[in-house]
Amino acid sequence: MKRHYVTRSLVSLVVLLCSGLSFAQTNNTFARDWYNASQTEKNLDKKIELLHKAVQADPQFVQALFYLGQTYKSRKDFVRAELYLSQAKDASHLLRNEADVFAIYFELAKTYIRTGNVVQAEALLNETIALKVDDELVAKAYFELGRLLFNESRYADALEVLKAGQQLDSAHKDFFTNLIVLSERSVRLDQLYAQAERHMQAGNAQQAKNIYAQIKLENPDFKDVMAKLALVDSTLKEQMMQSTLSELYAQALRYEGEGDFALAIANYESILQKSATYKDVETKLASARDKLRESQMTKMLSNHY
Repeated sequence: MKRHYVTRSLVSLVVLLCSGLSFAQTNNTFARDWYNASQTEKNLDKKIELLHKAVQADPQFVQALFYLGQTYKSRKDFVRAELYLSQAKDASHLLRNEADVFAIYFELAKTYIRTGNVVQAEALLNETIALKVDDELVAKAYFELGRLLFNESRYADALEVLKAGQQLDSAHKDFFTNLIVLSERSVRLDQLYAQAERHMQAGNAQQAKNIYAQIKLENPDFKDVMAKLALVDSTLKEQMMQSTLSELYAQALRYEGEGDFALAIANYESILQKSATYKDVETKLASARDKLRESQMTKMLSNHY
């Protein structure tokens, strides 16, 4: 399925939260020292090495797991980011602050999207929305879920989620407006698309083409509308060809019935040039040629005697 581009207008949650995370600190002195050293390390490779040492010293060190996942994400290594953020989520029961749990769930859900685990991302975003945190944070989860649903072409679901999120965060309504407008338009186009599909299934190719063309005018990138237009054009061309062949065939039969075998042969030959396998044309052509020869022979004998 094609992905839709949506402008990322929301401020990253990491910027809002990561500067003041209140995760419970580890009781392991070595883990804490490795972690503290990682926070001032500018080299990403060394930062990752230090965080790994902290996690090895205390596998339940939630803060170190979270930052390790986020550091891998900053390097676009989303597979490893997912691994360590998942471990942070598994250990998040140790946390007292729901906002910290929210940060882990939210970042893991966004990482799921980057690794293509859309089903897991949707489920986790719904869990994130259910957390008892500030409405402004929940609104960000609603936005991310709405964007996910939009990109999955679930426009009606996306619209419902986005409107719910917009109501929660009145101070940032504009963040939702663009995607809501796109979703509303896509819902309408989706309805037109379904109508065109029904026409195609019913054999009404021309009606389907008219609707697909309307969708193309509004958004040529909507679903596979360009491919559908190519398909319907091919269908109409084939229908026209079949109509032409049927008419030529019917005329040939009439000519035979009237004894005009030469015209019948001309029609059968014309059919074969367009479609070598149309009905029993080859047999009909051979028969018409035999009849023409017999007719010519009879006429010649008649003139001779």
